[in-house]
Amino acid sequence: EIVEDADAKTWVERRVAQHLHPRGAFEQKRTDGTWMKISERPTEAGGIVGVFTDITEVKDREAKLQELVESLAEARDEAQRATVAKSQFLANMSHEIRTPMNGVIGMSNLLMESDLSPEQMDFARTINESAESLLTVINDILDYSKVEAGKLELERLPFSLRDCVESALDLVAMAAAR
Repeated sequence: EIVEDADAKTWVERRVAQHLHPRGAFEQKRTDGTWMKISERPTEAGGIVGVFTDITEVKDREAKLQELVESLAEARDEAQRATVAKSQFLANMSHEIRTPMNGVIGMSNLLMESDLSPEQMDFARTINESAESLLTVINDILDYSKVEAGKLELERLPFSLRDCVESALDLVAMAAAR
């Protein structure tokens, strides 16, 4: 019962041959499941000095570490698949919402070109600006999906910070007044 998967006679014969040409240290699994590290060195007198060290705990830890590595790799792969699915979902939903939002913007533009009372014009302008803001959010979601996919191309455009802030304030002013 010295080594796994070997009869004692074969093991002894192999060990005697190895003693003639010691190869340093090697690891051996025993039939009882324990692991031994066997270190051999030739002596000046022509003999061999051997040290047997029980390394079962080390092997058990290595096996547990390997299981953890495999588990982490599986979790990483699952997270990557989830990220891809989320990005695809966001891109699909954003496109589905963008088309009707462009319709709302177009119709509100037409409405503002018609004969409206000042109050109706204010309502139409609010509809238009709100739809434009929502379209900006939708476009930002698409950009976020592109960032995750590594496909976003940045573009520099001039803008008026004052106009941008005033536009945002106008959108919330009506809600605040209510």
